[in-house]
Amino acid sequence: MGENIIFKQLRAAQWLLAHKKDIRKAKEVFLIVLNAVVWGIAIWQGIIYFTLTKSHQEMLVELTKERIDWIGMHEHFKPQDIVIDDETSILTLASGQESQYDFVVSAQNFNEKWMVSSIEYYFSFNGGQTPVKKNFILPDEKKYLFVLGQKNASSEDVSFQISKINWQRVRHPREANLEILSKLIVNSPQLNWVTTSQGVELPQVAFTVENKSVYSFWEINFVVALYQNTRIVGINTIPIKYLKGEEKKIIELPWGKTAPQATNIDVKPEINVLDLSVFMPPSF
Repeated sequence: MGENIIFKQLRAAQWLLAHKKDIRKAKEVFLIVLNAVVWGIAIWQGIIYFTLTKSHQEMLVELTKERIDWIGMHEHFKPQDIVIDDETSILTLASGQESQYDFVVSAQNFNEKWMVSSIEYYFSFNGGQTPVKKNFILPDEKKYLFVLGQKNASSEDVSFQISKINWQRVRHPREANLEILSKLIVNSPQLNWVTTSQGVELPQVAFTVENKSVYSFWEINFVVALYQNTRIVGINTIPIKYLKGEEKKIIELPWGKTAPQATNIDVKPEINVLDLSVFMPPSF
């Protein structure tokens, strides 16, 4: 058996010697082909690199040309300014020999998704200004902004001034609370004259308020505005405590010793239904 192995090894060596030149040529051809493949890959990668580099540079140039207008976007999405619907109304109230002035404007917030979380304002006049007052305006709400009983004032050069205003976006689910306002119904506002026990006739505003919602409130401030046609000639407020869900109340507001002639009465509930602290707990 050993002789057979030696015989096979001799034959293999003989074949290698006979084909030595062919094997060398095959190696050379293989190395040439391998070298060509390597160079071909390198050249192809170089072409791709320079092509992509050029495309990348062109893309950067286009991005530079078409930059996002952040200022324009901010201007587009910011809330609209509130609109002062009525000119400043000045109401003179006689108090002995001293006169008092009520200053009032109506302001409209036309934004459906933005509320004025706080607005600080005052009225300036010839020779002075009123104290600064603070309020809020809900989305799509018209509100009266006023200063009452201002002494040592003037009816000349009156101007409404906003010293500070803060906006807040109203998002879901809080915005659903705004629907509660439509369920606070004011009916039959009227200006009557009532006779006191001393036989004195005094003006009085009366109306009914019905809470058709299921929510109860600690307190709601009602603003009463008297109009002569389209002009505000009188304004006052009355707070109502503990208005429960599905409750109806008759409200009577003494107006003082005198009242202007009014052709229309507007009564608005003033309550921030986006503030959870205004709601009474169901167990109360």
